[in-house]
Amino acid sequence: MRRRKAEIRKIADFLAQRQEIERAAAVDAVKGKWDKPAEAGWDWNYILLGDFNIISPEHGTMAALEDAGFTVATKPHRTNLGSNMHYDQIAYRAAHPGFEVRKSGVFSMLDHVYRDVDASHYVEVAKIAKLTENGRTGTRAKAYFKQYYRRQQLSDHKLLWAEIYIDYSHEYLQAVIDET
Repeated sequence: MRRRKAEIRKIADFLAQRQEIERAAAVDAVKGKWDKPAEAGWDWNYILLGDFNIISPEHGTMAALEDAGFTVATKPHRTNLGSNMHYDQIAYRAAHPGFEVRKSGVFSMLDHVYRDVDASHYVEVAKIAKLTENGRTGTRAKAYFKQYYRRQQLSDHKLLWAEIYIDYSHEYLQAVIDET
């Protein structure tokens, strides 16, 4: 667990520091050209997503993300197929004040592909060798399909998604107008 927290903290700290370096470089690059130099670097919003093996929202594995200034998109989601763990997350560190995560969620792909009700088809009709090797037949083959086969074909985690508002065209156009 110590190693896991250290890995999360290291990547989150690295990206947080990089964002600060890029923001400072952008400010230096535009000094004297904009009325509000603090607006430089608005495009350096960082999104960090992946399988962090987060134990729970209260655990130190989540704190490793949040301590570096990252915010978990909307709410922590349960992403393993059993829906009892928070392994995968989408976190962000916004530079632009208008950056907004409006919604996020989990897509349970096994409700649509390789469904439980499809086990008979893959075992009996498609006759996929992996399902029936080593003497697996009938119920045993279907159990293997549900427990192992489809996870190897897709993923052992559900898919995350997020709706992020990043339209800053009004601010950009206003800056162009102000310059003319």
